[in-house]
Amino acid sequence: MHPSPTTTPDDAATTLAGIRATREKTRSDLCSYWFALVLFGTLTLLSTPFYSMGDGTEVGLFWLVAAPLGMAVMARYHHNRDEEIGVRPAPRAYVITSVALIAACFATGFGGGLADQPDVSSFGPPLAIAVAYVVFARLDRSALLAVMACVLGGLTIALAVADASNPGPILAATYGASFLITGLMVRRCTPTRR
Repeated sequence: MHPSPTTTPDDAATTLAGIRATREKTRSDLCSYWFALVLFGTLTLLSTPFYSMGDGTEVGLFWLVAAPLGMAVMARYHHNRDEEIGVRPAPRAYVITSVALIAACFATGFGGGLADQPDVSSFGPPLAIAVAYVVFARLDRSALLAVMACVLGGLTIALAVADASNPGPILAATYGASFLITGLMVRRCTPTRR
């Protein structure tokens, strides 16, 4: 009979530390939501002038072009990143949330306009975005993303309750800047692969 190997407390602590480091590195490698924030923050800022034009159709047309292009750019980015790091996260929940987000934005934006409900048209899309980003925060286990989404949702509700006139440019500029700044902060804290 061979004596069973003994593990010292130091050996166990070293093994656990190694497991934690591997888990954190994997999470860091998979942390790519900064790209979506920067991309859609930039697109949202670019959409801001369209809120001051016409009856809102211009904003809808902008997003009718920008949303699919943005999704295509994101899909390409994630494909390349997955190939580079050799880890492919399950995209199903992200795709479902993204499709639901786009559908909710167009349904409330265009639907509110067609039904002559300017509040639904003005506040529905930003609320849908805030809710979707709470879901993304849960998927990415990001407290920062959750706080940002809740603050933006709260701002949207506050403007709706205050019956703010022409809230579109304010919300677009605030959401866009928040996404862009948060994305750049996350990117800065995410180590790059060599």
